[in-house]
Amino acid sequence: RSVINIPNTPEYLSLFNFILLGVSYLKIGLLDSSRLYLHKTLKIAEDMERQNKFLGWRGIAIGNLGHTWFAQRSYNKAIECYKKGVGICIGQSLWDNVSPFASNLIKCYVVKKRMEEAEMIIPIARQATYRYDNAIGYVEYYDAMPDYFLAKDDYQTAIMFRDSSIIWNDSLQRT
Repeated sequence: RSVINIPNTPEYLSLFNFILLGVSYLKIGLLDSSRLYLHKTLKIAEDMERQNKFLGWRGIAIGNLGHTWFAQRSYNKAIECYKKGVGICIGQSLWDNVSPFASNLIKCYVVKKRMEEAEMIIPIARQATYRYDNAIGYVEYYDAMPDYFLAKDDYQTAIMFRDSSIIWNDSLQRT
C-alpha cells in the first residue's frame, strides 16, 4: 500500500489536523469537543469544495458528526448526518467512510423502527464494507445486522451475523 500524498497547503493541513482532533475526541468520548473540531473541518471542507478541491471531506466530517450523535443516542440527528455522509462519500468512492457510516445508519433505523429504510441501506453497507475490506469494517457491518434480523423475527440469521461479528472482533484482538 502507498502512503497518501498530503498537499502542503495551509487549508489542507488545517483540515487534516481538525479531522484528527475531532475523531480523537470522539474516540475518548468527549463529544462536544469532537463536534467543535468536526464543524471546523466541515467549514474548511465546504470552502475547499467550492474550489473543487479535497472533494469528499465534507462527507467525512458530516458522517463523523453522525458518530457523535449516535454515541449520545440522538438517532434522528445521527440519521441525517449519516445519510448525507454516505451520499457524499459514495460519490468519491471513500469506502472506508461509507462502510461505518452506513453500518451505523442501519443501527439507527432499527432503533427507530424504520425497517424499510434499514433494508434499503443494507446492500450499500455490504458493498462498501467489502470494498473497504478491513477487519474493522467487517466488525461494524456484522455488528449492525443481528439487531435488524432480530427485529424481523429472523433469529437464525441474527445468530449467524452475531457469530460473524464475534469472529471478526476476535480477529482484531489478535492483531
